[in-house]
Amino acid sequence: MSRLRSLLVTIAGANRDVLARVPSEEVKQASLGGAILTTATLATASAAVAIHMAFDAGWVLAVPLAALWGLGILNLDRWLVVSTPRGKMPLSTIAMAVPRILLAVIIGAVVSTPLTLQIFHDEIQEHLTVQHQADRAAFETAMQSDPRYQTIDAKKRQITGLQAAVNVKSTDTIVFNDPTVVDLRNRLQATEADFEQADKDVECEKEGTCGSGRVGVGPAAHDKEVRRDRLAAEVADLQQQLTARTVAVQSTAQQELNGQQDDARTQLTSLQAEVAKLESDRAAQISAHDASVATDDGLLARYGALEDLQHEDQDLRTIHLGLFLFLTVIECVPVIFKTMLSLGRPGLYEWYSLKETEHFQDRLFLRHETEYQEADILAESRLSAAKARAATELDAELRAANVVLDAQIGLAEEAVSRWRDQQSEKLAQDISQWLTTEEAGYDAVFDSTSQPPHRKVSPPNLP
Repeated sequence: MSRLRSLLVTIAGANRDVLARVPSEEVKQASLGGAILTTATLATASAAVAIHMAFDAGWVLAVPLAALWGLGILNLDRWLVVSTPRGKMPLSTIAMAVPRILLAVIIGAVVSTPLTLQIFHDEIQEHLTVQHQADRAAFETAMQSDPRYQTIDAKKRQITGLQAAVNVKSTDTIVFNDPTVVDLRNRLQATEADFEQADKDVECEKEGTCGSGRVGVGPAAHDKEVRRDRLAAEVADLQQQLTARTVAVQSTAQQELNGQQDDARTQLTSLQAEVAKLESDRAAQISAHDASVATDDGLLARYGALEDLQHEDQDLRTIHLGLFLFLTVIECVPVIFKTMLSLGRPGLYEWYSLKETEHFQDRLFLRHETEYQEADILAESRLSAAKARAATELDAELRAANVVLDAQIGLAEEAVSRWRDQQSEKLAQDISQWLTTEEAGYDAVFDSTSQPPHRKVSPPNLP
């Protein structure tokens, strides 16, 4: 048997002792192992794709983790195949295989989903890109309509106006537009115009080209000179008033401008900080949303995109369904293959396996029976030994009790004998003492009176 075939036979869970007797069954068992290995390989590829999509992990990390998942699926499929028994009737075989097939279908659905998503990767990615752009546009629209950020443009225009006010360096405009200054300037211009005309009239009168027509300084020229001088004085006065008013207005305007600029700077700083915070908050929300959208390409998002594509394209739905069923059936192949074998006639491998199982059961029963008999004999021998030991201990205890009883009886007899002797001696002494006492009493009575004694005589204490 080659190494590859040996590996496939091991994966199939076949009994090598039985295969040694029926080498013709090696191909069938190796094929079953190949089916299990195929499903495990698909499971490994599916898990690698799922880990890469769901956790955004690199292939260097995803492949080893997927290999562990594939090993678990291989072991589970191997158990499903090995635990699928042959019933006495085809219906019983099918009934026992149905739960295993359902479990295989569930596993197949789980395994086939990531592979299906990877196959439709380009279509799903394009749909996700469009969806992400739509999400960004909707979010930006929501940000623009947010009451918190609608005042940013107005505040920016206000900031521009405040900056212009702060940047004003001269008060000439204010002075130029002052009503008093304007009035004095207009009057000065009118007076200056009159003065110039009056000066021309004087010159013309002196030359004789206008007015009286006389050359030299005459009464008419003198009158015109008086008017010219008066207008010159008015011009000088108006010029002095205009200068004084301009200085006063300029001083007042400068003070007002300084105060306005200070207020504008304070308001400008506050508005700039407020606008900066609002823009920072809006930018943070947009950045967070963009990051969320950019990372929204995991397993669930791709599956949802595939569902959307299926609603839009019926052909894609049909292709996806066929691919899903194909991959699911591949995952169920080992169990279906084993069920089909169980529904057919038993082969040599199955027959020898049954005989091997029966032989093993017989040996196990014989072993248990022998162990039971050995245990029974051992128990009986232990019981007999216990009875003999108990009888010996009882006999020894009886002999010891008799010895103790004899000793106790002897001691009791000796004690009674000593007590009897002591009491006898004491009784004799008491009687002698009593007799002596009575005789002395009678003698005393008869000596003192002639009457006979009338007292009660107590006998001696008898033990």
